[in-house]
Amino acid sequence: MGTLGKRLTALRKDRHLSQEKLGEALGVSRQTIYNWEANIIMPKAENIKGICEYFGISIAEFYSAEEAQAESCATGVEQVEDVPFRRFMPVLAFVSFVFFVVALIFAIRCGCAAFTDNTAYVTVSTASFDIGDFVLALLSCIISFVFAVFFAVQTKKSLSKRRAEE
Repeated sequence: MGTLGKRLTALRKDRHLSQEKLGEALGVSRQTIYNWEANIIMPKAENIKGICEYFGISIAEFYSAEEAQAESCATGVEQVEDVPFRRFMPVLAFVSFVFFVVALIFAIRCGCAAFTDNTAYVTVSTASFDIGDFVLALLSCIISFVFAVFFAVQTKKSLSKRRAEE
């Protein structure tokens, strides 16, 4: 037999159902049905039970004998797949670092304005910053730096995990 997604697609098409109608019947979105059929995500145990009840088949009929045995062993245990946003970790690290640099420049500007007496010269800018602006900019720097480091470390872990699997 084919994959779970292929079996679900065949069941749905045999009954002339759209993904949207099946989703409504099972209490999930059309996108979830698409993800199940494309084997992007696996349905949880309660969703598989709902699918089988909806189509009037047993779990053994839905799965092949080998998969039914594996499912009975794994009942109640949710499979955790790789977090889908891991592929965006390098981008998030870069964006966090850019935000850190911008916040640092703003913090320096606020600090200079808040802690010096600017009455001795005339500036073109009429912006004035106080200690609150400086503290807010400094907190933004710290938070964005922490996020940049976190995303960079997660990227490194993900890459080393992929290399180890290859």
